[in-house]
Amino acid sequence: ELPEDLRILVTLYYLEGFSQKEISEALDIPEGTIKSRLSRAREFLKEQLSDEEEKRPMPGKNSKPSKRIIGKGKMSC
Repeated sequence: ELPEDLRILVTLYYLEGFSQKEISEALDIPEGTIKSRLSRAREFLKEQLSDEEEKRPMPGKNSKPSKRIIGKGKMSC
């Protein structure tokens, strides 16, 4: 749900490992703009995650215990 302009910056910075300066130069956007947009993206994601947490049912006394899945060995991907 992250707007595309913010998603691009998040991908380049957090997933691809580019510096803010490198992103600024590549996209021809001032470095200060990159910083503020990354901040806006983090705030957006924080709100989205917070909203998802609120929707999740809280475990209580009457809830069923969760089953743990325990694997043996390494997972093949």
